Amino acid sequence: MAAQCSFSAPDGLSRPRLLWSLPAILWHTDVPRAPQAGCPGVQVFTFLSPVGPGAGGTLVAAGSHRLLNDEGELRSKAIKARLRALPPFARLMDPAHPDRPAAPGPLGEADGVPIEVVELTGAPGDLLLMDMRALHTAAPNASAAPRLMMTWRFLGEG
Repeated sequence: MAAQCSFSAPDGLSRPRLLWSLPAILWHTDVPRAPQAGCPGVQVFTFLSPVGPGAGGTLVAAGSHRLLNDEGELRSKAIKARLRALPPFARLMDPAHPDRPAAPGPLGEADGVPIEVVELTGAPGDLLLMDMRALHTAAPNASAAPRLMMTWRFLGEG
C-alpha cells in the first residue's frame, strides 16, 4: 500500500507525492506465445529525459520470456494464469501474498530459470531492448518529474 508525504518542488510549490511500491496487477505480455519457437520480436525503449529508480520506468520480469515457449499458442491472459502457478510469480502477482516483494530484485527460479524484476532506468539517448514475450507492467512515478520514454516494436516475419 502506498503512503503519501509532501515534498518541496523546485518551484517552491508543495505537492502530494506517492511513495513507490511494486505493482501486483496489470502484468502482461505484448504478444501471444506462438506455436513456433523463437523470439517474435523486440521492443526498444529509449529515454528522452533521465529516468531513475522510482521514476516510472517500465518494470520487467526478466527471464519470463524463457518460460511457456513449448505450450503452443497462449494469449497474455493464459500466460499470466500459468505463470501465477509458479512460486516466483505467485509472490509477485498476488497483492495479499505474505512474502510479496516490495521492490525490484530477484524473485527466485521458475522451471530452472532465474526470475528478477528489473526497472528500466536510464539517461537520455540510452537504448534498452526487451524480448516481446517478457512479462512487464507500468510502474508508479514517485519523482517530481514526468517520465519521458519512447518505445518502438520490431516484429519478426512469419
